[in-house]
Amino acid sequence: MGSQPSVVIVDPVRVSRTRPKYPPPSVPKWFLPDIRPLVFAPEIDDIDSRNIDWHAIERSIEQEPEDGVDASKDVELRIRPSSGIGNSRTDSGAKTNRQTKRHGHRKILSFDNIDKHAFATLPIHSASFDELIQYLKKPIYDELHPETCLVRALTVWLSKQDSTKSKYQHADVRTPTGIIQHLRQQTLSYTEAFTLLCRGAGLPTVIITGHVKAGKYEPGDIIDDGARDTWCAVHVDGSWQLVHPKWVCRGTYGKEKDDWVQIEDDPYLAKKDLQRQKEKEKEKEKYILTFNEEFFMPKPEVFIYKCYADEQKWRLIPEEMNLTSLNDFMKLVYISPPFFKLGLSLANNPSCVQKSTNGVVIIEIIAPKDFIHALNLGYQIYAEQNETKHNDLYKNLLQKDILSRLVLNYRSNDRFVFEIRLPLEGNYQFVIVGGFGTDLSNICRFKLVCTESVGEWFVPFLHPGNNGWGPGPEMERVGLLLPTKPSGKLTVSSRQNSGVVRHSSSVFYHLTTLNFQINKALIRKYEYTVEIMPSTFIDTRTIASHFTPNGELKGDLHFKEKEMEREKRMEHVKSELSEQSQDDDLPVRAQYTKDISSRQFTVQVIGNLIGEECAVIIKATEMEIMNNLRVPKKGVPTKIVCYYLLTNASTFFHREHTEVKLCKSALHDAMNTQNIDKIQSAMNKCLKFKVPVTDDAIAAAEARLEYLILRAEMVECIKRRNIAVVNETLRRVVGYRYREALIVEVEKLWAFRKELQSLEGYPQGLPPMRESIEEMYKLASAKPPVHNTMKALLILLGYEGNLKEWSFIHKQLKVTTDKLSDMGIIRRIEYMTNHSFPWRKMDFKVLQRVYKVVHEYQFEHVKHVSLAAAAIYKWIEKMLKRAKYVLQGGEKQ
Repeated sequence: MGSQPSVVIVDPVRVSRTRPKYPPPSVPKWFLPDIRPLVFAPEIDDIDSRNIDWHAIERSIEQEPEDGVDASKDVELRIRPSSGIGNSRTDSGAKTNRQTKRHGHRKILSFDNIDKHAFATLPIHSASFDELIQYLKKPIYDELHPETCLVRALTVWLSKQDSTKSKYQHADVRTPTGIIQHLRQQTLSYTEAFTLLCRGAGLPTVIITGHVKAGKYEPGDIIDDGARDTWCAVHVDGSWQLVHPKWVCRGTYGKEKDDWVQIEDDPYLAKKDLQRQKEKEKEKEKYILTFNEEFFMPKPEVFIYKCYADEQKWRLIPEEMNLTSLNDFMKLVYISPPFFKLGLSLANNPSCVQKSTNGVVIIEIIAPKDFIHALNLGYQIYAEQNETKHNDLYKNLLQKDILSRLVLNYRSNDRFVFEIRLPLEGNYQFVIVGGFGTDLSNICRFKLVCTESVGEWFVPFLHPGNNGWGPGPEMERVGLLLPTKPSGKLTVSSRQNSGVVRHSSSVFYHLTTLNFQINKALIRKYEYTVEIMPSTFIDTRTIASHFTPNGELKGDLHFKEKEMEREKRMEHVKSELSEQSQDDDLPVRAQYTKDISSRQFTVQVIGNLIGEECAVIIKATEMEIMNNLRVPKKGVPTKIVCYYLLTNASTFFHREHTEVKLCKSALHDAMNTQNIDKIQSAMNKCLKFKVPVTDDAIAAAEARLEYLILRAEMVECIKRRNIAVVNETLRRVVGYRYREALIVEVEKLWAFRKELQSLEGYPQGLPPMRESIEEMYKLASAKPPVHNTMKALLILLGYEGNLKEWSFIHKQLKVTTDKLSDMGIIRRIEYMTNHSFPWRKMDFKVLQRVYKVVHEYQFEHVKHVSLAAAAIYKWIEKMLKRAKYVLQGGEKQ
């Protein structure tokens, strides 16, 4: 299970240490994953699903004032027409690049150059420690964790060495070449060789012994001496850090071979390793580093899930987090390194062995809210092979397809919920896989123990796979946003919102309503339909009648035949796509409407659900224009974008208390309003009565609150008239999951931002010239900046006289006798505005005089005194700029 112990000839512990006394072990001061992020969530929306260019907005608001941003050259919002039908494209990697640029001012520890340099080490550099260390230190800068970088270089150098078994040759462990020769002769293990290398470089290093969960380990296995292993702790930059040399350099997630050891049986990561190996063999000179980052200086509280040190002090974790015994380590949940790379955590840190309650096991995983909507968590479930006590009839329930459908995986707020319905008594293995898109890997594993059989089961017609039940990435890609039911499992009552007493199966009740806001850019690109698929009910008395001799459910065959008939009927599209096409014999029906004006898609589910369960399937059909008609796009099949599971309140769960029902009813009423305080108060009351955060009502309330609060902040920042506040609000909108739902508000806010930029930080815009002159005429006296501006204006307009006196300037602003509403100065202003330079007898000397006079005061000073004078100041500068253009040889315009 761990790396095998070597035939020890040299004990590295007894080799003379580099320092007389090692520092005591303690919790590390810093952690490598904090300095260098390990994962970024990719963009999940394609370009044609955007109403505006969000990347352009982000680039604009991220620029600092000192960058010299010209407001006139700011980003223009290009609104997509709502009636257009675009083509699907992707924009992968853009977010990573933007985040890298955003954090460019911060020093981030990067090993790229160090790795390449160490990988290129030649045999002549390994003759002695002095030569090797001198070579490896070349790209290392002293100011940024130099000892950490040196350990990294030594590890890369060790990983590229050929360690295949060789015949015995004399080798000196005081040289790097001698250490590698001992490694080939298997007289040194990787842990021992790494220890000697670090000590040879002057770095305190110790060997840690303990137990590991690796290789063929399965949750619930007993950990004994067969799981013994060793790893290292190296003291760098004032702190002890953990390194597992064997797993870093020769750890594999596939089959063991040669000197490679299996860390975990992960087919996803094994496939990636195989692909890298093929690339390495194809291009021998290409730099491809095979390196397991997860075990090079990991966080000790993450490392403890895989490796358990015998001595408590060398676990390097806080005392309150420490395990008390090896038995606690055995019970600890089996978590794979990608779990932590994705920022996941367990809601209640369960044991690796989970026991069912009434045949059901629930596992909750908390994910970062920033990208939970982009993350996919799937699963694999299978019964252990030694389960032989079930006869052939019951074994049909243990086949892989049936077991997979008995698992409900759905998002709820910041959590992934796995509700596992175990059909029969026995032991099961449950593996959770996850990642972005199709880039998956094992996340964690559990052993499930079922001690009772409920005797009756609902088997859904299908299971959604890694996307899970409920709204997810696929739904957003086709333009359905802000679902009122953000959780995939809906527990409803057949008599909800109805006082009718059920006397016959012909009575239908309102079960639930699903409402979505449609992306403005995709409102004409897709048409949506809804189907209802009842689950198959099986109990101990009727189990034989539901399975074919081949182990297939007869209900599956029945629905497959009806699906084929429906596809034949839909070859020629009808004019009214929104009409319901449900079978009359189904106990539950769905009615759906699409409102173009309000951009709403509404689904109403009605029927009798007493003792029943069914799936609500939302499909999207991509449309195109042919002969001025919108028809389904050829060659693009209709795809399922969202699954909801409707289950009766009394099917699997106990009845809710009256207080809880009243609280949830009040929350439902508050959700129909836009009152933030009312919704928040109703949600807090539900939480007070112990309504779980994964409940659909709480999930919907939190999503609604986030939307309303952000929209209210957009309105509030317009009232504050502060461009910094506007930028911060826009930054939040750019990172908002349902930003396309705020497109109208964003358009207004962006236009307002452009207005604030033109005002250069002032709360009001500049008035027109006529209003400015009228304002000047009302002044009995003027402050120096205003007086000076009007003096420059009269010189430019050709007035002569004592311009030093305000009384003379005021006299020129008086109303003419022939037209009471006209001023003589306005006529001259209009003439100069409408005609090109030169104006009448205007010459270069006059322009020079005007330029000198008007710039005696800065524009900001004039604007601070009078907005009317500032408008005149701007007009003078515009005329001077026009005249300068003509004098320099430009065309008259």
